[in-house]
Formats: sequence, structure tokens, C-alpha cells
Amino acid sequence: MRTMHAYAEYLQDYIYKQNALQPGGKFKNDFRVSMAGRIIRTLWLDELPMALNWFKGEIKLVGVRPLSEHYFKLYSREHQERRIVTSPDLSRLLCRSS
Repeated sequence: MRTMHAYAEYLQDYIYKQNALQPGGKFKNDFRVSMAGRIIRTLWLDELPMALNWFKGEIKLVGVRPLSEHYFKLYSREHQERRIVTSPDLSRLLCRSS
């Protein structure tokens, strides 16, 4: 479900420089989100397609979520490396920590 205007991802760096991030990692008053998108996000309807994919067994419930290049660059070098090697599969993650 599209909750942002088309090509909004190309404005991410500009928005970051203008507004920075809130403690939760989101932009305050992000103009890229459409009016319908605000309603969809408020009601969590944008998560329904992912829930359907999970029920079909196409994705795992626990794992590394996709991240934009801009957010990835905000991580420290250590966290970038950890993110790259972290497996999205919970069973492998548990084996690694034991």
C-alpha cells in the first residue's frame, strides 16, 4: 500500500536536513505522506499485505527489516557491519548467540 506521494524517497535527505529525526526515528510533519496515507498508517492498514505474506509463509515474522540507504548511513560503522551480518532467520540468530 502506498502511503507516500510518488518519488518521496528521493526527498529523504532533504527532509532529514530540515527536520532531523524524532526519538522514534520518524520525521515530524512529513509532507511526503498523503492524506489517505495518514489514515492508512494510523489504522495500521499498511501492515496488512505483510501479514498476508506471513500467513502464506513467504516471509518470517522476526528478522531484519529493509532499510533505506539514508538511514543506513546514519548508523555508526560498527552498527552498519552488524546489520550486514545479521541473519533475518531467528534460528540462526539464536545459534549465533549461544
